[in-house]
Amino acid sequence: MNIIAKIISFVFHPIFMLSYVVVYFTFSNTPVAHFIPLREKNILLALTLLFSVIIPLLNIFILKKIGFLHDFKMQEAKQRIVPYISTMMLYFGLVYLFDNMHAILLFKQIAMVSLCIVFVDFVFNFFIKISAHASAIGGCLGIFYYYEKIFSINETLTTICGCLLLFGIVGSARLYLEAHTPKQLYAGFFIGFLVATLYFFYPII
Repeated sequence: MNIIAKIISFVFHPIFMLSYVVVYFTFSNTPVAHFIPLREKNILLALTLLFSVIIPLLNIFILKKIGFLHDFKMQEAKQRIVPYISTMMLYFGLVYLFDNMHAILLFKQIAMVSLCIVFVDFVFNFFIKISAHASAIGGCLGIFYYYEKIFSINETLTTICGCLLLFGIVGSARLYLEAHTPKQLYAGFFIGFLVATLYFFYPII
């Protein structure tokens, strides 16, 4: 059971969630995907993987190598400061690139929502511990909720239910691993959903 919980925590780590959302909107049967040429889809996904997965992972490995991080779990708040800052810078770069390549507005919004959630997680990191896993899933829920409000399609409703189910599965795994308390999970999920929803209805840019 311990191995299963660790696999779930890894597969649905916050570092991968933005890529999952971009894959959903580019390669699944969504109205948005029909308007994007295959070449642009590949570019969107490649940039997302580079800026939200590959470079952040390299940063973490480098920080571990130079002794800044004691382990990859980053249990101490001070160990999460530099990874949070570097991730925010990378997400800002991704927003800029999406805007510069004139990608469909939704992708710029998704990247901006991710940036906002990381920023809020970063601020909370100085005061209390919340679940970044949960805030990422809550952010996904907020994105799909907004998308459903625009297009009113059943497929998105299914995805919304999937996000709620995923929160239950990932939350259970995090509790089993004693990585978080229920309050930290619920707080993270609510914050992620709230930040995403507020951004879409009251966009910054």
